Amino acid sequence: MDWIASKMKEHLQSPRIFVSYENGAFKYKVPIKLDDGTDGYSINTINLYKITSFRDGAYNFVYAIKGNSLLYKVKYNSRGGMISTYTDVEVIVSEQLGYTYPISFSEEANLGPRMVKACTCLVAYNTTSKNEAY
Repeated sequence: MDWIASKMKEHLQSPRIFVSYENGAFKYKVPIKLDDGTDGYSINTINLYKITSFRDGAYNFVYAIKGNSLLYKVKYNSRGGMISTYTDVEVIVSEQLGYTYPISFSEEANLGPRMVKACTCLVAYNTTSKNEAY
């Protein structure tokens, strides 16, 4: 899991800024425009312990990770006041058709296949450990 997080940090796409990684929680900051047009930012947390499925890049080089409440996003105004929170079940971590995503694995040769193997192992670990808890 630490290797996956280190590669996510290494390939985090601008204008996103790495914040921290601890206990499976990968956090990064994103500048955003709020609904009222003012500047703000979002702190996004991807919880690697919640990854329960992975779609490899066989289709248009898109890698997607899924899991219940996998992404937790908190929006703040420019003064640091919290505006809203949001959770999502999917994070797309590569590039497709000119769109940019938080993390791109296309820049490093042979990283895609290694990431597929690592995420497949992580999914197996996460789903097995959850099943054993019941």
